Amino acid sequence: MYKNKIFVLVILILFVGCFYFISSIKTAQYEHSIEILENQIEELEEESRAIKEHYKTEYELRNLLDIKSRKIYKAIEKKDLITLEAEISEKTQIFSDKVIFREDNKDIIYDFQNSELSSALRQRYYELSADKSTFITGYEMLFPNAESIPVIIMTYIYENGDWKLSSIVFE
Repeated sequence: MYKNKIFVLVILILFVGCFYFISSIKTAQYEHSIEILENQIEELEEESRAIKEHYKTEYELRNLLDIKSRKIYKAIEKKDLITLEAEISEKTQIFSDKVIFREDNKDIIYDFQNSELSSALRQRYYELSADKSTFITGYEMLFPNAESIPVIIMTYIYENGDWKLSSIVFE
Protein backbone atom coordinates (compact mmCIF):
# COMPACT_ATOMS: atom_id res chain seq x y z
CA MET A 1 0.00 0.00 0.00
CA TYR A 2 2.83 2.32 0.89
CA LYS A 3 4.48 1.59 -2.49
CA ASN A 4 1.25 2.42 -4.30
CA LYS A 5 1.05 5.78 -2.55
CA ILE A 6 4.66 6.55 -3.50
CA PHE A 7 4.01 5.40 -7.04
CA VAL A 8 0.88 7.58 -7.29
CA LEU A 9 2.80 10.49 -5.77
CA VAL A 10 5.66 10.07 -8.26
CA ILE A 11 3.18 9.84 -11.15
CA LEU A 12 1.38 12.91 -9.84
CA ILE A 13 4.66 14.85 -9.53
CA LEU A 14 5.68 13.80 -13.06
CA PHE A 15 2.27 14.78 -14.39
CA VAL A 16 2.36 18.19 -12.68
CA GLY A 17 5.96 18.70 -13.83
CA CYS A 18 5.11 17.82 -17.44
CA PHE A 19 2.04 20.02 -17.30
CA TYR A 20 4.10 22.92 -15.91
CA PHE A 21 6.82 22.37 -18.54
CA ILE A 22 4.28 22.27 -21.39
CA SER A 23 2.50 25.32 -19.95
CA SER A 24 5.73 27.32 -19.75
CA ILE A 25 6.56 26.43 -23.38
CA LYS A 26 3.06 27.48 -24.50
CA THR A 27 3.31 30.67 -22.44
CA ALA A 28 6.63 31.54 -24.09
CA GLN A 29 5.11 30.88 -27.52
CA TYR A 30 2.11 33.08 -26.69
CA GLU A 31 4.34 35.85 -25.38
CA HIS A 32 6.37 35.71 -28.60
CA SER A 33 3.16 35.82 -30.67
CA ILE A 34 1.91 38.78 -28.63
CA GLU A 35 5.20 40.62 -29.20
CA ILE A 36 4.97 40.00 -32.97
CA LEU A 37 1.36 41.22 -33.04
CA GLU A 38 2.22 44.33 -31.01
CA ASN A 39 5.00 45.15 -33.50
CA GLN A 40 2.59 44.66 -36.40
CA ILE A 41 0.06 46.96 -34.74
CA GLU A 42 2.73 49.61 -34.25
CA GLU A 43 3.79 49.35 -37.92
CA LEU A 44 0.19 49.59 -39.11
CA GLU A 45 -0.50 52.59 -36.89
CA GLU A 46 2.58 54.34 -38.31
CA GLU A 47 1.49 53.49 -41.85
CA SER A 48 -2.00 54.79 -41.07
CA ARG A 49 -0.56 58.07 -39.73
CA ALA A 50 1.56 58.48 -42.89
CA ILE A 51 -1.43 57.85 -45.16
CA LYS A 52 -3.60 60.31 -43.21
CA GLU A 53 -0.84 62.93 -43.40
CA HIS A 54 -0.47 62.37 -47.16
CA TYR A 55 -4.21 62.82 -47.74
CA LYS A 56 -4.32 65.89 -45.51
CA THR A 57 -1.44 67.46 -47.45
CA GLU A 58 -3.07 66.44 -50.74
CA TYR A 59 -6.38 68.05 -49.75
CA GLU A 60 -4.70 71.27 -48.60
CA LEU A 61 -2.81 71.42 -51.91
CA ARG A 62 -6.02 70.72 -53.78
CA ASN A 63 -7.54 73.85 -52.27
CA LEU A 64 -4.47 75.98 -52.99
CA LEU A 65 -3.90 74.69 -56.53
CA ASP A 66 -7.60 74.84 -57.41
CA ILE A 67 -7.46 78.60 -56.95
CA LYS A 68 -4.18 78.76 -58.88
CA SER A 69 -5.56 76.60 -61.72
CA ARG A 70 -8.58 78.83 -62.16
CA LYS A 71 -6.32 81.90 -62.13
CA ILE A 72 -4.09 80.33 -64.80
CA TYR A 73 -7.07 79.30 -66.92
CA LYS A 74 -8.45 82.85 -66.79
CA ALA A 75 -4.99 84.18 -67.71
CA ILE A 76 -4.94 81.82 -70.71
CA GLU A 77 -8.41 82.97 -71.79
CA LYS A 78 -7.33 86.62 -71.53
CA LYS A 79 -3.84 85.92 -72.92
CA ASP A 80 -2.39 87.49 -69.76
CA LEU A 81 1.27 86.63 -70.33
CA ILE A 82 2.48 88.34 -67.15
CA THR A 83 0.32 86.16 -64.89
CA LEU A 84 1.26 83.05 -66.89
CA GLU A 85 4.96 83.85 -66.64
CA ALA A 86 4.68 83.95 -62.84
CA GLU A 87 2.80 80.64 -62.60
CA ILE A 88 4.60 78.29 -64.99
CA SER A 89 7.68 76.12 -64.50
CA GLU A 90 11.14 77.17 -65.61
CA LYS A 91 11.24 74.66 -68.46
CA THR A 92 8.08 76.13 -70.05
CA GLN A 93 8.26 78.80 -72.74
CA ILE A 94 5.63 81.48 -73.32
CA PHE A 95 5.05 83.19 -76.64
CA SER A 96 2.37 85.68 -77.65
CA ASP A 97 0.28 82.97 -79.32
CA LYS A 98 1.20 79.77 -77.45
CA VAL A 99 2.82 78.10 -74.48
CA ILE A 100 5.30 75.25 -74.94
CA PHE A 101 5.52 72.81 -72.05
CA ARG A 102 8.55 70.50 -71.93
CA GLU A 103 7.66 67.12 -70.44
CA ASP A 104 9.69 63.90 -70.66
CA ASN A 105 11.81 65.37 -73.49
CA LYS A 106 8.66 66.12 -75.50
CA ASP A 107 7.15 69.46 -76.33
CA ILE A 108 3.47 69.94 -75.55
CA ILE A 109 2.18 73.00 -77.35
CA TYR A 110 -0.85 74.82 -76.01
CA ASP A 111 -2.11 77.23 -78.64
CA PHE A 112 -4.03 80.21 -77.28
CA GLN A 113 -6.53 79.62 -80.11
CA ASN A 114 -7.74 76.67 -78.00
CA SER A 115 -9.08 79.14 -75.46
CA GLU A 116 -11.34 81.13 -77.79
CA LEU A 117 -14.48 79.75 -76.15
CA SER A 118 -14.95 80.60 -72.52
CA SER A 119 -15.94 77.72 -70.27
CA ALA A 120 -16.60 77.03 -66.63
CA LEU A 121 -14.30 74.58 -64.87
CA ARG A 122 -15.35 71.85 -62.49
CA GLN A 123 -12.66 69.85 -60.75
CA ARG A 124 -13.01 66.16 -61.49
CA TYR A 125 -9.96 64.71 -59.72
CA TYR A 126 -6.61 65.48 -58.14
CA GLU A 127 -3.60 63.49 -56.98
CA LEU A 128 -0.38 64.26 -55.14
CA SER A 129 2.55 62.01 -56.00
CA ALA A 130 4.00 59.81 -53.25
CA ASP A 131 7.20 61.88 -53.16
CA LYS A 132 5.10 65.09 -52.97
CA SER A 133 6.88 66.67 -55.95
CA THR A 134 4.06 66.49 -58.53
CA PHE A 135 0.38 67.37 -58.32
CA ILE A 136 -2.04 66.47 -61.11
CA THR A 137 -5.56 67.84 -61.33
CA GLY A 138 -8.25 67.35 -63.95
CA TYR A 139 -11.06 69.77 -64.73
CA GLU A 140 -14.20 69.28 -66.76
CA MET A 141 -14.62 72.16 -69.19
CA LEU A 142 -18.30 73.05 -69.23
CA PHE A 143 -19.42 74.75 -72.43
CA PRO A 144 -23.01 75.81 -73.08
CA ASN A 145 -24.82 73.36 -75.39
CA ALA A 146 -21.80 71.04 -75.65
CA GLU A 147 -22.38 67.42 -76.63
CA SER A 148 -19.37 66.15 -74.72
CA ILE A 149 -17.37 67.34 -71.75
CA PRO A 150 -13.66 67.74 -72.44
CA VAL A 151 -11.21 67.46 -69.56
CA ILE A 152 -8.17 69.66 -69.09
CA ILE A 153 -5.36 68.04 -67.10
CA MET A 154 -2.97 70.38 -65.32
CA THR A 155 0.28 69.09 -63.88
CA TYR A 156 2.18 71.06 -61.27
CA ILE A 157 5.71 70.55 -59.99
CA TYR A 158 7.22 71.89 -56.80
CA GLU A 159 9.92 74.28 -57.97
CA ASN A 160 11.89 76.89 -56.03
CA GLY A 161 9.53 76.75 -53.05
CA ASP A 162 6.31 77.10 -55.06
CA TRP A 163 3.96 75.00 -57.17
CA LYS A 164 4.38 75.80 -60.86
CA LEU A 165 2.33 74.62 -63.82
CA SER A 166 4.44 72.26 -65.92
CA SER A 167 1.87 70.87 -68.36
CA ILE A 168 -1.63 71.24 -69.77
CA VAL A 169 -3.16 68.35 -71.70
CA PHE A 170 -6.67 67.84 -73.05
CA GLU A 171 -8.44 64.53 -72.75
